[in-house]
Amino acid sequence: SSVSVTEGDSVTLHNDITECKDCKIVWAFGEDSLIAKINREKLIFSTFDVHDGRFRNRLKLDDMTGSLTIMNITTQHAGLYQLNVFGAEHSSKVFSVTVYGEYRMVSVMEGDSVTLNTDVTEIQENYNIVWKFGRENVLITTTKRKKHISRYDVPDERFRDRLKLDNQTGSLTITNITTQLAGLYKIEIRGAKLISKTFNITDTLSNYLSVLLFILSCFQLVCLFLSLAVTLHNALHHHHHHHSRIVHCSVQW
Repeated sequence: SSVSVTEGDSVTLHNDITECKDCKIVWAFGEDSLIAKINREKLIFSTFDVHDGRFRNRLKLDDMTGSLTIMNITTQHAGLYQLNVFGAEHSSKVFSVTVYGEYRMVSVMEGDSVTLNTDVTEIQENYNIVWKFGRENVLITTTKRKKHISRYDVPDERFRDRLKLDNQTGSLTITNITTQLAGLYKIEIRGAKLISKTFNITDTLSNYLSVLLFILSCFQLVCLFLSLAVTLHNALHHHHHHHSRIVHCSVQW
């Protein structure tokens, strides 16, 4: 089961087995690091931290269902979580948790190229790299064990001949940028642990045009306000002048 969450949020990994009063429940993270355990016979309901302290005060165990909640999640908590339920029968379930950090903003002019750097010096042989595009997480490239590189396009073919992947670092280069290619790009590096980053590419020219349009809109509003003020002033002045003439004529008569 795959779960995606934004850094700072909380996520609950659900135990689907509810009818098991005497079951023993064990949660493990990564390579069999024990992080939670329930033994109802011995009245044990415990959570545990790992050696680097990343789970300190972040785990909440539901005593009734055995579901596990990770609070205030960070990218350090990304990875595999294994649930084992021991009862009349043994069952297990694995959750793959992806944590997206804050967006890294990247501005580029239309027609230029941009490289999204992973900040990883070298990808290990057993790592798999996945790049996704947009909020729909459309798959655009995959690399398996530094050898098998696959590129995918979207139905409108906006990525055709525009993607270049560095199989040493996992960095992605997008050439001849257009406004259609602006948006969110997410990378997942899957190995001993899951590393993920999110980039937000914006078109610099579009940003300038947006600012310019905003300034023009403000200018138009100011002009409209001044025009209304002048019109109102003239109307009041005309009304006052007309009223004065009527009073003056009545006095002469």
